Formats: sequence, structure tokens, C-alpha cells
Amino acid sequence: MMMMMMMMMMMMMMMMMMVLVVVVVMMMMMMMMMMMMMMMMMMMMIMMIMIMLMMMMMMMMMMMIDGNKDVGLICFICITVDDGDKETDKEN
Repeated sequence: MMMMMMMMMMMMMMMMMMVLVVVVVMMMMMMMMMMMMMMMMMMMMIMMIMIMLMMMMMMMMMMMIDGNKDVGLICFICITVDDGDKETDKEN
């Protein structure tokens, strides 16, 4: 009888430990998920800001380039070339 009681107690203890471990693991997973979500949000915010900056830069390029030239690779060429040098722009 005593042995049976001991076995039952051991089983209960093991079950409790298992439950605790599972709960802890779940908590850890939740924490990790939250951290990942936060990181993703931060990355999204940074990406949005970067895209906004890129758009602003493109707008500035469009403003700088004259209307008659087609806007393609010329924007990238115009970054290096000054507005004053019209001859170099024509060559490109």
C-alpha cells in the first residue's frame, strides 16, 4: 500500500512538473512571439520611413530634371551631374 502511495505521489509530482515546464515553455514562446512582433513592427516603421525618404528623393530628382527630357536613367545620371552642365546631360 505504501509503495502504491509513493508511486502515486511520484506520478503526481511528475505531472505537475510537466505542466509547469509546458506552461513555462508556452510563456517563453509567447514572449518570443511578442518580441518578434515588436521587431517586425519596428522594421516596418523603418522601412516605411526609408520608402518615404526615397520618394522624397525621387520627387526632388523630378523637380531638378527639365520637363523635355525623358525621366529614366537620366535621374541617376543627374545625381552626379550639375544642373548647369547641359552639354553632358545631352550626351547622356
